[in-house]
Amino acid sequence: MTRDLILVVAPFRSGSTAVWSLLRRHDDITAYYEPLHERLPEFVAQPRPIDPTHLGVADDYFAEYRSPGGWAEARSIQERAAAASFTTFDDPVDREAMEAWISWLVASASTPKVVLQFNRLCLALPALREMLPGALLVTLHRPARECWLSGRRHTDQAFSLYAARYARNLPTASTVERLAAQSTRGAELLDRVWPARGCRWFDGYHRQFDLDAARLSDLQIQHGELSGDGAGICRQLEDGLELSAGSLDPQILV
Repeated sequence: MTRDLILVVAPFRSGSTAVWSLLRRHDDITAYYEPLHERLPEFVAQPRPIDPTHLGVADDYFAEYRSPGGWAEARSIQERAAAASFTTFDDPVDREAMEAWISWLVASASTPKVVLQFNRLCLALPALREMLPGALLVTLHRPARECWLSGRRHTDQAFSLYAARYARNLPTASTVERLAAQSTRGAELLDRVWPARGCRWFDGYHRQFDLDAARLSDLQIQHGELSGDGAGICRQLEDGLELSAGSLDPQILV
């Protein structure tokens, strides 16, 4: 696989859907939304409603999966890969399932470039870089507390479930303690003011993602830049993905 494979990885509520929607509009790109979504088979069968908080999404999130390659054939592959979401892919069986699923997605696309947008692989950047060394890795970043509050406003029940899964799949307790120790005062503040249990784990999850992205990501995008400098973000993506200048529409990010 080459730089024609683009991985967009971000925590929930960081703007990755906006970037996916922006790239999806390009004629040379097939952009898959959330390939590891645990409800993907359900949404392929019956499209989910458009979330009004998602910028630029005008139609079915999962249309790209209904390809001539045959979704029925791929469903079991996707379900095996999705079972390993929120992990670091240390298990060879999980890694094999992930590689098979990505291979199917790339083979089913009819365009020269393929985008995979992930919110469930923030702990897996080292594994992704090892599995797909030639892919372009784009990461999006937003302060953990902002993500948490945005998610809580968005859907309290669902986001509480995600937070529990974050905590269960962090690499090790010692890693979290080490990360928290790097900013003890900040961790104490979060414990006092965040509105739900588990926020310290959530902060550690974001810090681990930011540390990994700093050394592994090809292009890091800050959430505030999406609305504050949409034209600049489009230029960065056009350069990184080797797209024609002006071929991405910054109005999608407004």
